[in-house]
Amino acid sequence: MKRVLLCAAVWALAACLPLKAAEGDLKDVEHLMRLAPSRHMGSPQREALDRYVGERFKATGFENGVITFPTAAFVPGTAEVALPDGSVIALHPLYPNSAHPGNIPGGKWKGPLVDLGKGTLEDLQTASPMNAAVLMDMDSHRAWVTALELGAQALIFVGKDVENARQAAMKVYPAPLSVPRFYVLPADGAKLRAWVKGGKTGAVEIRQGTPNRWALVQALNHWVVVPGREQADKVVHLQAYKDALSVTPSMSPGAESACNLALLLRLLDHYTRNPPQCTLVFSAVSDHCNYLRGESFFLGSVYPERNPTNDEMEQRTKDLKEADFYAKVYSDTSPEQIARLRADSSMETGRSLLLKKPLWDEFTYQKNKSHHRKSQIHYELKMGKVSAEDRARLEAEAQAIEARLADFVAMMSILAKWSRGSKFADLSAERKAEFVSMMKQQETRYRERAEDARRQIEEIEANEALRKLLAGKTPHLYLSLDLTFGGERMGFFHQGSDVGLGDGGLAMVTPLARLSVNVAKGVKGGKEFFADTIQNTGGVMLVLPSLTLTTTADTRDKSFTPSDTLANMDVNRAAKMVGFAERYLATLLEHPDFPKSVRPARTRNYAVYTFRYNLRRMDPYSVEIP
Repeated sequence: MKRVLLCAAVWALAACLPLKAAEGDLKDVEHLMRLAPSRHMGSPQREALDRYVGERFKATGFENGVITFPTAAFVPGTAEVALPDGSVIALHPLYPNSAHPGNIPGGKWKGPLVDLGKGTLEDLQTASPMNAAVLMDMDSHRAWVTALELGAQALIFVGKDVENARQAAMKVYPAPLSVPRFYVLPADGAKLRAWVKGGKTGAVEIRQGTPNRWALVQALNHWVVVPGREQADKVVHLQAYKDALSVTPSMSPGAESACNLALLLRLLDHYTRNPPQCTLVFSAVSDHCNYLRGESFFLGSVYPERNPTNDEMEQRTKDLKEADFYAKVYSDTSPEQIARLRADSSMETGRSLLLKKPLWDEFTYQKNKSHHRKSQIHYELKMGKVSAEDRARLEAEAQAIEARLADFVAMMSILAKWSRGSKFADLSAERKAEFVSMMKQQETRYRERAEDARRQIEEIEANEALRKLLAGKTPHLYLSLDLTFGGERMGFFHQGSDVGLGDGGLAMVTPLARLSVNVAKGVKGGKEFFADTIQNTGGVMLVLPSLTLTTTADTRDKSFTPSDTLANMDVNRAAKMVGFAERYLATLLEHPDFPKSVRPARTRNYAVYTFRYNLRRMDPYSVEIP
């Protein structure tokens, strides 16, 4: 492969690359934080950040796009605690235990409030958590589990000025413990504790305005390709992530990760003005905090083991044909079409589709629900524990259900093979109108399914764009940015997204390891901020040479907490580190030896599997398997 060495003059110029932001300036990070003060995947503020990043990538004028994928996001609700004196204090729901959202049954709870401090044995002797809402310190380790075992109905953790990541992680349990858990800001926690300490009587009321929930959201991985000069056939990926997560999802500032996104955008601005020697792919991924799902989906879309979209496109195309077919079938409500529903079928998607099936299933579903409610009423009446007024009401409801069941049987007879004597014309006017109405409902339902299938097909095609654009080019390096600022020295590690280097991996990047150290010596701040770490690391199997630029020996004490803010950061240190990283990476990528510093070959492609599940609706009377 052709290799071009830069002259010494160009190398000297690269070592003095200008910064867009002044030394000690994090105004670009502040801007990102204002756009999205909380960046968990269920936050609408994260969507504003998505739009901003997309606009920045488009503004370069280079080929750009989005890789879209669905993901499950926890959406915290709203909650408050009302004291008997009328004061109301905001509560912030905690991240769920396993997948259980931890809502209050009915949205309200009323009872005593006790303070168990750190949950020690001495604290437990001061008050009983039985049937009470319990105040506890955030730095109480896992003592809340003991309070729960002793009968606590709700847990309220009192925050500190600066939270600790290890303590925050201990407030989430891997088992689906169904208990409402909340966080209060330090000042609000002091008010609650003062009320308890004052010995005032009366029950507090915890109210949820909106419940916590899981939602299916569309995650976006933005990308832009900056064409290279002499080594355009070599591709270097530069990646940072957009989302953040906290034990209190509604407060997920993620200031440290925002610095990495700002660094990525600074480098993009530089290379928009100064073409790189290798082709650079800048990507800002979502859903990093969900076990690196964003990075996994990016790699699976760009470097799949096989083309996983073939199976997906085939299935979505079948879904579209089936949806269009049924939408057309039920758009025609003429007597002739209704007569055809009874026995006709079609091979529209390569398998037999009964015209009547969607409508038959809906009738069956409604009939099953009515039978169940009828059984409930008969049981209540049989037990004899109802008042005369309730008995009359239940008997009237049972009669109405009997009438509805008769309606369903009559309408289903129009579709049943065993009742060929039944005709649509024989139905009453009311039943005819309902039959036609239910056909229209099915038409609407399948038109919506068709639109969803079309959207998914468009997304699949869009997700392939980057893979097709890079076809024929050699993936040279996958470099992710994950700096934190609890220490001062950064270095490269063999951990990029969820891939590693495996056997022989060290040999792939050994020249780069030597080059990275030598380059750092010539960049301002190198002695202060760069550590030679790469030769001491290992990893797991890799799809391509992959490194992460991260801070050494940093325990990340504020990660996964609401304290991961600029206010709690050593901004001067962070600004200097980000500034050095910008100068250093731009210098390294333009070094004449960089194109030959990594073995130009992938060990393998990224394994991608497509699964299709047939699941029944969470309704015991459903007959549909969507």
